[in-house]
Amino acid sequence: MGMDGQPVLDTLINPEQPIPPATTAVHSITDETVRSAPTFADAWPSICAVLNGVENLIVYNAGYDMAIIRRLAKELAHSDSTMPICPSRSADDAMHIAHAFMGGSGKYPRLNEACAAVGIQQDASSRQRAMGDCRATRQLLIELASK
Repeated sequence: MGMDGQPVLDTLINPEQPIPPATTAVHSITDETVRSAPTFADAWPSICAVLNGVENLIVYNAGYDMAIIRRLAKELAHSDSTMPICPSRSADDAMHIAHAFMGGSGKYPRLNEACAAVGIQQDASSRQRAMGDCRATRQLLIELASK
């Protein structure tokens, strides 16, 4: 999502393996949901273009998401030398910003907890979905910046 709030990339990814029930319980994404979605290999050129095209990358729980992207990109590069290579990107972590705002002690807040702390109501159907989390993170950062 861009700074203007408009999506720059919004797609599910077909993991090419069955989605575990525990994952479906968190994300409400099923095998049927992703059946016609692109694979990571298919989506990688678009993902790479986004990563290369943004000046500032801010992610909630960046360590988790960026580690997955790096692992998948590395596996892809080993299996297909024609795939574009993205430079190593770092991302600022909005979770650390929220944690500091909430006093900086104890465990790091989940996105929905950080949003609730500043009065943002997250739609339950968009929680744990990339675009919903992007919107919530953007709202959270705007709210925190106004404090």
